[in-house]
Amino acid sequence: MPESVSICVIGSGYVGLVAAACFAEMGHCVLCVDNDEARVKNLRDGGVPIFEDHLPELLARHRGKGVGFTTDLGSAVEASEAIFIAVALPRETRAPPIFLSSRLWSPGLPATLTATK
Repeated sequence: MPESVSICVIGSGYVGLVAAACFAEMGHCVLCVDNDEARVKNLRDGGVPIFEDHLPELLARHRGKGVGFTTDLGSAVEASEAIFIAVALPRETRAPPIFLSSRLWSPGLPATLTATK
C-alpha cells in the first residue's frame, strides 16, 4: 500500500462521512470537520447520523485511530496534506460550486485554505 496521507474531509454528511471512513479503511489518517457541534459530538461518541451499509462498522473500526472528528477547520486544514470538500450546494445558484459551497459552509474557508497551503 502507498504511504499514508493525512486527509481533512470537510463535511460529515452522506458524501463526507462515507469518504472519511473509506479513506481510513485504506490506511489514511482522516480528520472530518463539520460546523455542526452536535453532529461532531455524536460522531465522537460513537453515533452514526446517516444510514449507509457497513458505515457503522467502518467508523467503529477506525474511530480514534484512523478517523477523528472536529469543528476546528483551521487546525484540521493545517494538519492535513490533502483536503476533500464534501458540503451541500444550493440548487438555485450559478456560481462555481467549490467557491460558493465553501463560502456558504464557512465564510473563513477560502482564507483558511489560502493562508495554510
